[in-house]
Amino acid sequence: MLNKKLEYKICGALQQFCVSGLLKGDMGVCIYYFVSGRMRNDSHMTQLGNASLKRIMSKMGQNKKLFIEDGVVGIAIGISFLLKYKYVEGDVNDVLQDIDDYIYKGACVVLENETAPDTKLPTLDILIFYIVRYIDVKAPARKRFYGKLIEHLFNHIYIHRQDSFYQESYPFRLKKDSYLFLCVLVWIYKIGIAQKRIGHILEEIKPFLFSCFPVLHANRFQLMTVARCVGKFVNDKEWVTFADRLAENVDMNYILEKELADKNILPQTGVIGIWLLKEFNLWMGFAVRDSSYDFEKRVIESSIWDRIEKDAEFFSNYYSLDGYCGVRMFLDYLRQQNEI
Repeated sequence: MLNKKLEYKICGALQQFCVSGLLKGDMGVCIYYFVSGRMRNDSHMTQLGNASLKRIMSKMGQNKKLFIEDGVVGIAIGISFLLKYKYVEGDVNDVLQDIDDYIYKGACVVLENETAPDTKLPTLDILIFYIVRYIDVKAPARKRFYGKLIEHLFNHIYIHRQDSFYQESYPFRLKKDSYLFLCVLVWIYKIGIAQKRIGHILEEIKPFLFSCFPVLHANRFQLMTVARCVGKFVNDKEWVTFADRLAENVDMNYILEKELADKNILPQTGVIGIWLLKEFNLWMGFAVRDSSYDFEKRVIESSIWDRIEKDAEFFSNYYSLDGYCGVRMFLDYLRQQNEI
């Protein structure tokens, strides 16, 4: 079980890692320190955040990857978050100029080169980065440039989608590329870029996706959430109707008690991922059956804490936002909400 002694031990261990990235690296730890410092009103945590950020910036040139999880794209998005919500001071365009140039060169390589079908590319990660930049930037010329790049990137992803695009993932995984791509398309639609083209893509996807009925209840819940997102923000009732059919066959308790094992609590593949989907449904204004489940109790009482304490290799792979730091932020958030 999680306790103060273990928490302090882990907090000390976090300072020993030097892997960059947002979900699986130091950038995630940096955000954990800043956000937790603000939520807890803990100046020591904020100091640790500043120290982590300085270390990340000093080693920026060493990371050549373009993924959100463990690459420079995740670092850039993390820095943009810290600047936007005033955890640190600075001009986002000045701070990200060199990173922006590097990611743009990577985007050109991705768009121009042919790769093997099974090669994992950072195209979706780069697309998300440029949506963030499009929203942040004020200069009209730069905004138009980012808008055109966003259109090129999402078209490239759609045209080059793999045969597995509509296939179910085993086990449940929150960052499933095809579902994430659909949510990103909705995001692009909402900010007013290429709405007609996105509408055509969503129409083309319908007959394939609407014939899907995932085996895992967790995957049904995820697809239901994505369909609700598309239907609500693109104003298409067919997507909402499809989501309603899935909702009739989703058992939340079965997901949490049967499909997800005791240790399976992490944001990407476990209980917290399901909680995030539940909260997104409620934020969109949709009801979720059996939504009174005690997520906090389940996470605190998980036996994963014994493994985190005793298995150094496991902790080294799951210490950032996709692991311990993400779990801690989840618990801090729930406790803050309970105090309101």
